[in-house]
Amino acid sequence: MLSLFSATTAFSGSELISKFNDWKVVHKKSYGTSDAEATALAAFASNEQIIMDHNFGKNSTYKLGHNEFSDMTWDEFSRTVMSELYLNKQPKNKMRVHLKGKNGNAIDDSVDWVAKGAVTPVKNQQRCGSCWAFSTVGAVEGALAVETGKLISLSEEELVQCDHNGDQGCQGGLMDNAFEWMESGNKLTTETAYPYTSGSGTTGTCDSAKEAAGTVSITSHKDVPAGDEDALKSAVAAAGRDRHRGGQVGLPAVQVGRLRLGLVRHQARPRRAARRLRHRLRLGQGLLEGEELVGHDLW
Repeated sequence: MLSLFSATTAFSGSELISKFNDWKVVHKKSYGTSDAEATALAAFASNEQIIMDHNFGKNSTYKLGHNEFSDMTWDEFSRTVMSELYLNKQPKNKMRVHLKGKNGNAIDDSVDWVAKGAVTPVKNQQRCGSCWAFSTVGAVEGALAVETGKLISLSEEELVQCDHNGDQGCQGGLMDNAFEWMESGNKLTTETAYPYTSGSGTTGTCDSAKEAAGTVSITSHKDVPAGDEDALKSAVAAAGRDRHRGGQVGLPAVQVGRLRLGLVRHQARPRRAARRLRHRLRLGQGLLEGEELVGHDLW
């Protein structure tokens, strides 16, 4: 590792080193030892090559770029940030027939829940496998906004620390478990009242006083049938017209999130680990009307 650092120092004027140094400033990165910085630079260089190969070598509907995780390899990222879905139960209504649109009517062409004021600003789970909690909270925030007209940031930390309905804090969880935890009488409090503190990867213990201050509850939830993108589209589009609001999706263990995605359309099913869901996202859907991608469907 020392030899790698020496080599990079010798070429400190190179474009790569300059980009790495600029990136460190933007993301406030520092390393305790030269070995640690050399390891970070090696990962950054590898990710830079992935970005360049993708952006300039493929006719793709999205672009990649650097983000705060660019000094991590995929193994490091998956180990410290991603988490397993604890699929210890079948999703509710997994095999049900989903009527397209409200009562089987046509699906809206596009829905932007950000523009409708039902999505809070982007949050950061940091180095904790708590995306299941962020996804759950995001769906509840959206439902609350549609129901009351008020967009309130709710507490992921309450779920991470207090929900033990099969969920394991920073070690992973499942949105259905969290919804059922809320349906059993537990209520979410606000982000301000119970702020996120598990970003280092340490879950901590439940603060019962903060948990008791919760006021937001749900009565039920439904899962979209597996593999039915039209049903997912219908559920997202119908979210403002019925009581089952909010949309999420579980993603397989592909390299999503480690490098910044400009737009996500679709890609072929990965050959490995396709059944191991590792990340959750909130959704809106529609057609992009940009210069290069007019008419492409996207989530």
